[in-house]
Amino acid sequence: MEVYTPQEVKEKLFIGKNKVYELLKTGKLKHFRVGKQYRIPKSELDRFMEKYPNFSDTTSCSHFIEDSPPITDIDDNTPVKALLKPIKIFLERWRNKS
Repeated sequence: MEVYTPQEVKEKLFIGKNKVYELLKTGKLKHFRVGKQYRIPKSELDRFMEKYPNFSDTTSCSHFIEDSPPITDIDDNTPVKALLKPIKIFLERWRNKS
């Protein structure tokens, strides 16, 4: 049986780690534990993705912000927020192709 870790699920769904654990704890994403570690069967992740085909956190890009080091504005004319918009557009287009 092929299984995923929460980190792998996070990467496949483009969501933050806190959202993965929320899905596990609420039972929306079925799992089992090996000791203290969560494991999610591939069949369960496939079912979840089929049930929620547009499930993603790309609207907020929080998965990037959550795992990135602190950043500051590049200069007075280019706020970091402006740089995230092209990333959001790219991710939405990429997600729709999958």
